[in-house]
Amino acid sequence: MGFMIKKIVSDGQNGVSLGGLLASADLDIDHSGFVPMSFDTEQGPEDVIMTFQKLLKIKTKDPLSVITKNIAISDATLIMTDGKLTKRSRAGVLQSRLFSKPFFHVDLSKKTDFAAAIGIKSWIKEIRKFLNVSVLNVVGSLESKSPGISERTRSILVMVFENDLANN
Repeated sequence: MGFMIKKIVSDGQNGVSLGGLLASADLDIDHSGFVPMSFDTEQGPEDVIMTFQKLLKIKTKDPLSVITKNIAISDATLIMTDGKLTKRSRAGVLQSRLFSKPFFHVDLSKKTDFAAAIGIKSWIKEIRKFLNVSVLNVVGSLESKSPGISERTRSILVMVFENDLANN
């Protein structure tokens, strides 16, 4: 049984979340997600919403509200960090637990990209034994704290899903 992901959910922030959106574009996978009404990435106003037009603005400035809504519309959450969980990433863990949704944390400071891809693929295969997982929320470290993590995330997710597109 393949494990085709049909949609990647993201809050569009620079870093892991943007890497998830970039991978969705590379793989022609649908995307969505909530962003704050006055959406700025950590580097200021960006054209992420223009590029990824299915991101929806909500009336909040609270990042936890955005994280919570994105977890609610997803089947599972992938948290990728460069080191320990940050406050933002810990919120993803907590909200996933509150919604009884599966989550997986990958610390990229301890894994090669290939090992991370294998771990993610194994996790999705395992949870698909019990749940229909087709919408994946992708969150984690910000680019300012972990330079290069957007591209690393993009590359890893492409490794995870590129072969599955041909098999489903």
